[in-house]
Amino acid sequence: VWAATVEFKIMLSEPEGCLLGHYLHIGRVKVLDDNYFPSSKFADSIKAGEVSSLPGVSLFWEYMWWNLAGKGLAWKTMLSMVMDQLRNLYLLLMIWMHMYLVNVVCETSDESKRNLLVADDVDRTIYVLSFLTV
Repeated sequence: VWAATVEFKIMLSEPEGCLLGHYLHIGRVKVLDDNYFPSSKFADSIKAGEVSSLPGVSLFWEYMWWNLAGKGLAWKTMLSMVMDQLRNLYLLLMIWMHMYLVNVVCETSDESKRNLLVADDVDRTIYVLSFLTV
């Protein structure tokens, strides 16, 4: 996971040539990261102050690769992307069912009767469509 700083505490023990105070035996260490987020691909442009001229699609692509490279993030990202498509799948199913209802179920010809979900039974086909709609 990217962070601008990494911070941790260190406990000092076994001093040599010095004394540890009662409250002065714990130190806080900060490591500053000078890498660019999400990658160093655009480092020259950022250093030159040309951030607004960076190509948005390329920058997003670098972010996606950084995101997928994180430990445990790849499968979660893919799962999220697949789950986001369920709404689209539902929309396509609803469009297909409405078209089927108008073009096949409401049609009175003998050919359309053969294309019913429940063979030769308009009422049961409507029940099935109603059940799938809910």
